[in-house]
Amino acid sequence: KFEITSDEIQKIVTCQKGAIERCLQGLKTKIEAKKRSADQKISRSKNKSNREQKATSGARIAASQPMMSMQAGSNRAQVFPNAQSLLDEKDNTIEDLRETVAILQMKVQKLEQLLRLKDKK
Repeated sequence: KFEITSDEIQKIVTCQKGAIERCLQGLKTKIEAKKRSADQKISRSKNKSNREQKATSGARIAASQPMMSMQAGSNRAQVFPNAQSLLDEKDNTIEDLRETVAILQMKVQKLEQLLRLKDKK
């Protein structure tokens, strides 16, 4: 969150020398920091996704559908280059969550099976 104090606003409004430059420099620093952290998050999620894809390459059933939609949206990727990286990150997150759901469903099935065995005894 970027905030400007009322004193800084007053200096900008009264056109004090260097006031707007200080404000814009602070904003630039803040934007660069946010961009660096976003880039780090994207690279971490891509690294995680690459490791998981190597480990579970045969378990991805619905992977062809997002790829088709990404190919159809290649023109949009040229207009909005950051949007494509965000979409890739979201696709990776969705795939991770799907895998988590599948694992949890298997655990529920195993627990139900154990419960049935216990009830039989």
